[in-house]
Amino acid sequence: MKAKVYFSREITPEKVVALYRAVGRELPGKVAVKLHSGEQGNQNFLGPDFWRPMIEAVHGTVVECNTAYEGERNTTEKHRRTMIKHGWSTNFDVDILDAEGPDLELEIPKEAECPLEISGAKTEDYSRIKMTEVQNRTEEKQIENILLRKDESIEFKLERKQRLEAPVEAGTTVGTLKYILNGQVVREEELVLKDSVPAWDYRYSCLRMVDLFSL
Repeated sequence: MKAKVYFSREITPEKVVALYRAVGRELPGKVAVKLHSGEQGNQNFLGPDFWRPMIEAVHGTVVECNTAYEGERNTTEKHRRTMIKHGWSTNFDVDILDAEGPDLELEIPKEAECPLEISGAKTEDYSRIKMTEVQNRTEEKQIENILLRKDESIEFKLERKQRLEAPVEAGTTVGTLKYILNGQVVREEELVLKDSVPAWDYRYSCLRMVDLFSL
């Protein structure tokens, strides 16, 4: 059975709750709301004020995992300080899932390329809501949110036009970027050439030779 996808261009705290209600499921037990706690010095994340209605609607606990790369979230001690600084710990119950070992190994279906997922030891204590931010590359720099189950992820497919002959003017559509969820395309964006591409003719070749030998 194909999954239903709920999508909204209106990005507000109230709309996130409405999308959750549209799913028509109540999560049992302790509910984990997995979100991005924010890198130190980087404000491009949705903060506590935005997520408060969603977290309160499910009586949830904000959960995170330590990062595998260097920074202010790659150890439990530093991550806890960051979550206090960004207002998570002062507004909600929080839990760092891999604060204690050993890590939990979750099997992935055989058809997947990655056979194993490593997760924090506390992961199985919760029912989970994963909040995923998808940032498109349009001029508006709009951030869109799609409510995903724990076993879902967004795939990206780039489709180029098979053949383009120079010269090609700036603004020409050269392909399409597709966002795919559960085999269904949930969004498409045109890829547009930013700069013009001249034809590689005799005059252009001579100009290029002059540029190269004048370096």
